[in-house]
This record gives sequence, C-alpha cells and structure tokens, in this order.
Amino acid sequence: MFQPTTSFQTVHDDQELPVGLHIRLNLETGQKEARLNVPMPDEVEVGSGLVIIDDKQPSVDGIADKFHHDQSVLKQSVADHGPIRPPSPGSSEGTLFAASISSLTSAPPLDPAGLIITLETLEDLSHDLYWGVSLANDGAAVHRLIDIFDGGSEDPATRGLAALVLGTALQNNPAALSALMSHYDGGVSNAIPIDQVLMALTLEKQPQVLARLVFLLSAMCQDPAQIARFEGQEGLSILLKAYDADHVESGTKDKLRGKIANFLVDHFVFESHVESSTTEDSIIAGHENEVVAPILDSPGPVSSKHSLGKVDSGFGRASSAEHWNPWVIAFRKSLEEWKSTSNGHEMTDPIRSIQDAYVKLEKSWVS
Repeated sequence: MFQPTTSFQTVHDDQELPVGLHIRLNLETGQKEARLNVPMPDEVEVGSGLVIIDDKQPSVDGIADKFHHDQSVLKQSVADHGPIRPPSPGSSEGTLFAASISSLTSAPPLDPAGLIITLETLEDLSHDLYWGVSLANDGAAVHRLIDIFDGGSEDPATRGLAALVLGTALQNNPAALSALMSHYDGGVSNAIPIDQVLMALTLEKQPQVLARLVFLLSAMCQDPAQIARFEGQEGLSILLKAYDADHVESGTKDKLRGKIANFLVDHFVFESHVESSTTEDSIIAGHENEVVAPILDSPGPVSSKHSLGKVDSGFGRASSAEHWNPWVIAFRKSLEEWKSTSNGHEMTDPIRSIQDAYVKLEKSWVS
C-alpha cells in the first residue's frame, strides 16, 4: 500500500493507492507520483484534481506591452472554470501520454508516419482538460507543435494535425492557455504563439490546414490579451486575405470561410448585442433561398460615419467602420455566389455560418 505524505513520491506498479490523493504524471521521468491532496504555498490550485506549479509562471509586474499576456485574467478564468480532475489511478492514459510527448520531442525527429500517429494520439488525449493542461505545461512539446505548423513540415496533414492538437488542448481550457503562456516572457520584441499562428495563416496555402489554424486561433482568443495582440498584429486583415484567397479550391473554400465567419461572431459580435429572429430561424429550416434573397436585396455596407458601437471595445477590439466594411462586402459576395449556384439545394453549414455573421454584422452597425 502506498503511504502518502505532503510531498510527491513515485508510485510503483505494485502499490495500491488510497482514495483522495493528488496524483500527477512527472513529464520528465514518465512516472506517476502522488501525495496527500492538500494545498501547498508554491502552487496555484486548479480545482481539486490538478495543480499547476508556479515556478514556470512569469512575473507580469511592470510589463508595459498591453498586447502581451496578463496571467491575472487567465487565473481568474481558471478559478471560474471549476475543478480539473486527473484520470483514474488505473488508467493507462498517463503512460500513453508520456510516451507520446517523448516521441514528439525526440531527437532525431520521428519519421512522418510515426509523427502522424503521435499527433493523433495527443489530439485524442487532449480533449480531456487534464491532458490539455499537461501538454501545454511541456514547453518542448509546445515549441515542437508550433514549429511543425509554422513551416516545419512539408506534409499538409502533419501541419494541420499539429495545429489541431494545440487547439484541442486549449479549447475551453483557460488553465491550458495559462500554462502555454507561462513559457513566454514579457519582452515586447519577443514573438508569442498567436504571432506564429498569424504568420502560419499568412504563408499557408492548404485550406484544411488554414481551417485548423483558425480553430487554434479561436482557442487562443479566449484570453482578452490575445484578442488585443491579434488586433495589434493586423489579424483581421490576415484573416480577410485567407477568406478571399484565390488559391483555395471551391470545394473546400466554403468550409474555411465558415470557420472564419464563426471566429468573428464568437470573438467580435456578441449575441447579447444582436436581436435574434425566430422567424428567420424557422425559414432557414426549409427554405434557405428565401432567407438569402432578402439579405442580398438589403443596402450595402453602412456609411463609415457609423461605428460598430455594439461590439465591446474594452480590450482594443476593432470598432470603426473601415475594419468591418470589407467583411460585410466579402460575406455578401459569398452569399451571392452561393445563391447563383445552389440550384435550390439546402443551405450548407458553412453558408449558414457566413449568413449568420453577415446578418449580425449588419445589425451591429445600427447605432
């Protein structure tokens, strides 16, 4: 029987664990460790099951760069998010996770086929909040994933999977985003992950990879500081170029555009600021063309004398007409293209997303 103390000890395979211990995987040794589940002064608790050690957390005192990460905001999000519980003691996930992290960061790198298997395994595990935080806590793994999708692999499937793994780990997981940002200091000149995602979006040509980069970007933008950084790096312009990219094939263009439309609605147009229309929703169910027609007959983009005043700009969010006129035009053009080629077919999910973004942006212009 394992005899717990207030310090972490290695748990051997032949030892049974009492109920209620704090269990963790030591990512350096790959061994399971446990101790009494009591708060310690050098830790920031994340619920009752997972603790993030504070020795990797950067000091934010005196950081002047408003676009950099503010740990205090995310720590509050972590506290609000609720407990993150570790897997059951008998689970094999810990061993699988440790082996996958070791393979990902190994030198020399894995062969392409082995790397794909490793990324697929990590993506599957990272749906669990615990393993999402564990992955983000590993600086070598984070840097390796970023290197892969930021031009480090010639294979589009590998680049897309790397972005998907990191996005899955961060999605709806403020503790993981806080852990990710702990690997970056506050230097104004230093690139942080969102900068590298935006650079990858600029260089990437494959629509499926672009879509997964947008997914990762959205996961990062749960933090207001990252939204501010996104705007400071001309993120809206970068996304608009990806949205309008001529090199994207028509069969996959709508899916990418739908992802981008969802991103804008999620992070720049708040539901509480736009009146919902039940009649419109009911029409969508069976008569999609009838929905698009009145939208396309509406006036063009509103004069620049109006502002997007109903979008919260408390974190430097774009609020001027010049930011949004190009998007209204782009969405309108996409809907017109769809209407001209749909031949009465039902509206696809990506087109619904584009329409939703178009309607909400149009309504948000009203002062």
